[in-house]
Amino acid sequence: EQSNSNSGFRIPLGLSTTFPSEDLTGPAPWYDTNGDPIYIGSTIFRRSVIPCMIEPHHPVGPCISYPFHGHEIGHTERYDLLPFNPNTMEFVPMSLIGFPAGRKLVKGGYEQDGSLLYHKVAMLNGIRIPG
Repeated sequence: EQSNSNSGFRIPLGLSTTFPSEDLTGPAPWYDTNGDPIYIGSTIFRRSVIPCMIEPHHPVGPCISYPFHGHEIGHTERYDLLPFNPNTMEFVPMSLIGFPAGRKLVKGGYEQDGSLLYHKVAMLNGIRIPG
């Protein structure tokens, strides 16, 4: 529901941009198996804006990836980081039935047909995968 969601403040970045300090990004919501931070954001893909995962410590530079037809796609263009604020944001379990009462969804983007996309985290073999 559009009235029960928001997009949040975003930091526009690109691969040639210096990754901002934690003062701007907020704490990383997750860490990979090496202990490196993982952030959430949105990126442009064709005529859509897609929720994405941002790994700033990737060996080849910031790695931005998003799900597409069951695969993880790497991205090398502009992206927007969504700073995580643990005082006002949380990821809660939900299902196809709907989201929990009293919570607001955070818009992550939209499909080219205008359908809204929201940030989420999936669990795969005990590993959290944001998008």
